[in-house]
Amino acid sequence: MTTGLFMLDRRDSQLLFKTRKKRKNSTGYVILALFAVGIALIIVAVINSHKKTVEPELPESRTITQHASAIPGSDDFAPHDTTEAQEPVQAPALEKPKKSKKAPKAQLDQPTNENATGSAAMYAFARQPVSHGAIGPKLGKYAVIQTPLKYSESASPEAIAAAEATTYVVVAGDILGRIAQKHGCSIAQIQKANRMPNDQIKIGQKLLIPNCSSGNAEEQQPLVEEAPAPTAPRGKWWKRVGVNTTELPKLMAAEGFKPPQKFMAFILELTFDETRQVVTRERAFDYRGTSSLNSGWNPASAVKIFAAIAALRRIDELGFTSRAKVTFNGKKTYSTTVGALVEAAIINSDNIAYNRVVQLASFDKLHKEILTGKFGISQTALNRAYEQTKWKSLGEDPSLRISPEIILTEGKKTTKIPAANSKANAVCSSGACTSLQDLAESSRRLMLQEQLPESESFNLRHEDLLVLRRAMRSADRTRGTEMVDRFAAVFNDNRVKFYSKPGFSEDWFTDNVYIFDPRYNQAWIVVMSGYPGRSSLNSAATTIAKIISSGKLRKIP
Repeated sequence: MTTGLFMLDRRDSQLLFKTRKKRKNSTGYVILALFAVGIALIIVAVINSHKKTVEPELPESRTITQHASAIPGSDDFAPHDTTEAQEPVQAPALEKPKKSKKAPKAQLDQPTNENATGSAAMYAFARQPVSHGAIGPKLGKYAVIQTPLKYSESASPEAIAAAEATTYVVVAGDILGRIAQKHGCSIAQIQKANRMPNDQIKIGQKLLIPNCSSGNAEEQQPLVEEAPAPTAPRGKWWKRVGVNTTELPKLMAAEGFKPPQKFMAFILELTFDETRQVVTRERAFDYRGTSSLNSGWNPASAVKIFAAIAALRRIDELGFTSRAKVTFNGKKTYSTTVGALVEAAIINSDNIAYNRVVQLASFDKLHKEILTGKFGISQTALNRAYEQTKWKSLGEDPSLRISPEIILTEGKKTTKIPAANSKANAVCSSGACTSLQDLAESSRRLMLQEQLPESESFNLRHEDLLVLRRAMRSADRTRGTEMVDRFAAVFNDNRVKFYSKPGFSEDWFTDNVYIFDPRYNQAWIVVMSGYPGRSSLNSAATTIAKIISSGKLRKIP
């Protein structure tokens, strides 16, 4: 019995010893693991702290989901396209973006119609969530969208798709050669990327467009020549033959309209031929001679369209697109993409973005090449920065004549634009001045680039043209839609398109709206300004919409 107890005690002791040894070994492993985790956390913290000193953190959800310049080449701005478009996702505010209440990326609308054409396909594409790796390094308040990988003769369609190649949706009138030429590719490259047995395409077909800029020139096939753009039998330019200043006031009075204080209005009526590709007639009407005034009123943010046009023209001259990264080396360095900067200035009407767009455009080039009689814009000047308190806090000069060194980078190409202090003359000394006629002319040349003769066009690169038109079409604008809302309510037809750039300052509300109604093969540019308040043009907008939609304006000889 004693021996049995002894053996039991000895066995228990051995088990206890083994348990303690195991616990001792486990404790050692835990300590080593915790030590390793601690070292890893320290390393991560050091890396993160370094990153924060290089570039600021951004909110994840409100960077540009698909940059406008990545949208397929088709658009809904040419008069022949009447498909209702989805709206693009709003770009974030340039300074201190607020937290978004929108759904996360995974819940954004997806394209559901594989056979969608024209504008619907374009905006469906634009609303797709960004796939992993599509957004490049974050700069300033925006994200740089990576340039698609270079085309490789050995690349498979799957490899090209994985590299985020551009998608193009075939529309009526397209041929493969023209699509290839538009994107700088050969027919063979497009066929290979899409495994096409021949050059036959159909409306609604989605084509994968590789980046062909580095393709083998010796293997490129001749491209189908683009047919020359139609030119209109325009006759005299409408500004030369004068503006009708009497009929519009009569028509508005007949509708019971009573003008607000300092009311101003201008309408440019455009008529197309049966193909909707040629402008056959232009007529201009204003309210009691107010459309030529460029002083005594405040156009506010409506003038930002001029700066955006000039900036996009300048980067094109330098060999860049709206995808390019732009860096302003002032007292504080700031970087973003050109497209993001333009979208912030036009969609969000961000004043700091606008100031930088003017710097990028160059005060000299803006006032000597764009705001001139050559483009029918001779009563406009952009002299001083907007939102000067914040602008000065960034170390910038209140005069837009002074610009810092600017660096443009796209792919392997980099260009440095030296700092400048312009002495160019301007037509006014106020912060900004323009006329309703000049604003209308900017919309006319922007929205009708494909229809007007080349001599009257801004000749913007097609993808950059889409950036600006998309910004004017955005329904994500949180304010300034009073005029468009009333137009839409009267027309009450989703085939009618509206593109606008409003502005509000010092109780002056101004809007510049392009309207296309496919029922009549016509378009109108309506520019109005009213005082006081954002609602000052409500009655006028409803009245003019009734006059246009009822055909009363067309009946004027």
